[in-house]
Order: sequence, then structure tokens, then C-alpha cells
Amino acid sequence: MERDLPVSSTDPKTQALARTYAEAIFGLAEERKQGDALVEEMAGVEALLAQDAVFSAYLTDPEVDAKHRAGVIEKSFRGRLTDLLTDALLVINAKGRMNLLPSIFSSFREAHERAREVAEVEVITAVVLTEELRGALTAAAGAYAGRAVRLVETIDPELLGGLVLRVGDVKLDTSLSRHLARLHDLMFEHGERAIHGESEKRFIEGALM
Repeated sequence: MERDLPVSSTDPKTQALARTYAEAIFGLAEERKQGDALVEEMAGVEALLAQDAVFSAYLTDPEVDAKHRAGVIEKSFRGRLTDLLTDALLVINAKGRMNLLPSIFSSFREAHERAREVAEVEVITAVVLTEELRGALTAAAGAYAGRAVRLVETIDPELLGGLVLRVGDVKLDTSLSRHLARLHDLMFEHGERAIHGESEKRFIEGALM
């Protein structure tokens, strides 16, 4: 077991280390769809530590034996928190980083908030989008942006069946450009018949394969 290191919470290296832990926990939380739950649980742990100065000091004291503290963490939190957060606390404790807990929780919240930001994506098309095509474009743009997106739609008949999509000022990556190029070609080839006809589902699925 490693000992907690007495470092300042404002030190750049300390903050970077806290972000490393937070991002690792956040990645697992996203995979398990527990991000919202962990934000609430972390707030609960912070409230508990704010109310109980003795327990707070015990959890973050570098002189406390990490093995003994691990047992207290298990007894105090297992079954009350998600296994993910309980296990994360045990790892942080084993690595001697419990003094970073406030910074880790803060960095986790920042990552969670960034991931939940909704990006506006401008879409210019020659015809009104159907729900299925709108969903396909939203999925493609969201995959590129790495977060939720909201389409801002504009109709421009001069596009002659094509489309223009802008995700901020960032250049589109190769995979998304390929998808959009295929959508553009298919829209031009099939026109409104492909967009509004019975083949719409196959049209979208083929464009995004």
C-alpha cells in the first residue's frame, strides 16, 4: 500500500494527476451508463465529509494505514454506492491518493458536464429532412463531435439534392466526410423519391455503413 503524498491541491502536477484518475473513472462510468449516478454519489460523499470532520480527516490523513482504511471504505460505502465508485475509492486509497479526492470529484464533474454539452450542427439541404434521415445525420454528427448534437436546419433548393453540414469550425474527419459524401451522392441520385419513398430506410442504412 502506498502512503498519501502531502501535496497542494492547487499544484499543476496534482491537478493533472487528479484529472487522470477522474478521466479513468469517467470512462468506465460512461461505458456502464452510470455517469449521472456517480455525480450524485460523489455529491453525497462530499456532503458526508463536510458534515463529519472526523471521518473526513480519517479518509484523507496520510498517516492512516491504507489497509485499515480500505476496510472502513468497504464497510461504509459498499452497497450504498455503486460498485464502480466504491472500487474507485479503494484504488485511490491503495495508491495513496485519498488527499486528491476533492480534486478527483471536481474533475469528474467537469468531464461529465463537457460530455453533456449539446453542440449545434448546421445542416443545409435542398429538401425538408425526414425523421429517419434527420436521425442518421444526428448520429453521424454526434459520433464526430463526441457529444450530443442538435441540428439547425436550413432549406436551400439551389443545392439540387445535396447537403452541407457544419460542426463548428472543425474540419470533418475522413470517416464522417465519407458518410456525408455518400449521403450527398445518394440524395442527388434519388432526389425526393429516395428521401420520401419506401426505400428510405435502405437509403440511410447504406449511406452510413
